[in-house]
Amino acid sequence: MDWTKVIDKFFGFLCGMIPGSVVLMVAALHHSDVWTTFWKVGYLGYQTKLAILIAAAFVAGSTVNSVLGAIVGGVSSGVSDRKRQRSAQQAAPASQGTGVGQAGPPPQPGQVWPPPQPPSQPPPPEYWQDYSWRNLVTAYLGKAAPENLQAFVDQNDYDEAVTLANAMPQPDQARELAKIAKRSNPAYLQHNDAVWQSYWNHLHSITAQRMDTPMARALTLVSAYGGASLVVLVSAPWTPLLRHWWILLPSIYFLLIAVVEVFTVNMQASDPAQLFEQQWQYLRAHVGKGEQVSEAS
Repeated sequence: MDWTKVIDKFFGFLCGMIPGSVVLMVAALHHSDVWTTFWKVGYLGYQTKLAILIAAAFVAGSTVNSVLGAIVGGVSSGVSDRKRQRSAQQAAPASQGTGVGQAGPPPQPGQVWPPPQPPSQPPPPEYWQDYSWRNLVTAYLGKAAPENLQAFVDQNDYDEAVTLANAMPQPDQARELAKIAKRSNPAYLQHNDAVWQSYWNHLHSITAQRMDTPMARALTLVSAYGGASLVVLVSAPWTPLLRHWWILLPSIYFLLIAVVEVFTVNMQASDPAQLFEQQWQYLRAHVGKGEQVSEAS
């Protein structure tokens, strides 16, 4: 039997038993009579008792790991939300007066929307507004890709586009003027931006699941030791046998390591720059391979 494959298959289960076994140990220290009575039950065989203990340890350990993950995840999400709120507050004054969000009639083919007023300080673009990223997504999706519309930088950019369009022969002129009308329409740009944002979110749901196996196992193992350490530290005030420096110091160490590791992973998972890099690498690896049909549908 290849024990490596067995361990790989049940790695999550075994890691869940690490904090669970500590929970059972603390329970046995506080209620030794219950532990003794359990082993004296005659109508349960040895294998049945062992199975009950393993199941109890797994349930208790999974609960501890979930609680620890929820606490650290909540803190990291709160920090990320605070950063996003600060970025939004800093970008809000700059975005005032740009005309974005103003309602207007839909553009007609050949009709040029009134030129936009250039903002004094444009807000920082979102990652799904990156022109190179959109081109890569377009190559990835093929004909299913949405139209890549970019707002005009300033009045000169708009005038130059109109001049070039008027110099084109028909029907290219009408098609280019219609595109200019869309690029000049704030409502249309908002709709197009929302479509690209949905593709950004969809790709995030794909790339976020692609953590390499060694990294995922290491994080699971560290979280398991952190959960066991949390049980020891919480139980120590009411358990004299646990109040020894050679027990408390390693527990504090493993808990800090687990909190830092989980916090770092959660922050990276919510960092737009990290998400952009993950999507960029994923798209570069999959463009032209025909794999996008099943994942993007």
